[in-house]
Amino acid sequence: MNCVRIKITGSVQGVGFRQFVLMSATLMGVVGEVWNTREGTVELIACHDEQSVLERFVQDLRRGPGRVDSVTAVPEEPAACYDRFLVGATK
Repeated sequence: MNCVRIKITGSVQGVGFRQFVLMSATLMGVVGEVWNTREGTVELIACHDEQSVLERFVQDLRRGPGRVDSVTAVPEEPAACYDRFLVGATK
């Protein structure tokens, strides 16, 4: 399984961004978790068997609600504990 850790900056809290991520992930079959940070960003772990699906997913995040200034994705060790996509609490 391929996994990435993604950080989204901009005006992305309080605008339904995490729900947008959940809907996009569900449609693409991506598993993982999204959460707000106390610093005002949104972060997530996203996993899928196909790297190309993850790449499309990351691109899709750029058009989310609010104002997206940057989307940064870095490889992450596979997280075997995810079997669906979750919206987590602020960390």
